[in-house]
Amino acid sequence: MYRYSAETFIVVRNATWIASQIPTFISPVCQKVEVFGNDRDVDFGDGRAIIKPIENGLLFWVGARDFSTYYGIRGVLHGAVYNFAPASGIVINWYDGNGEPFGSDRSRPAKERA
Repeated sequence: MYRYSAETFIVVRNATWIASQIPTFISPVCQKVEVFGNDRDVDFGDGRAIIKPIENGLLFWVGARDFSTYYGIRGVLHGAVYNFAPASGIVINWYDGNGEPFGSDRSRPAKERA
């Protein structure tokens, strides 16, 4: 479990394609990427991110051992999303990740929570 964690849901078109492109874009700053179906698990050494495309957007979970790594991973992911969906008017609100991936209902669309 990580000391710092958060998750978010971002509405974007072509979520599966964007999720497949993000690891290449952020590869200079990550150590390893594992692919599970359409999901991406990105290892940053002292932190980790999970990128999960769903029907109408992307779910992100970020966990890190320290504050700097935590915000660094979030910043890298923001840049990647804006790179691949620059004109979509994206709003990114992060919620407490409760230490475990996708533990907060607020980050998932209402349709998925039902």
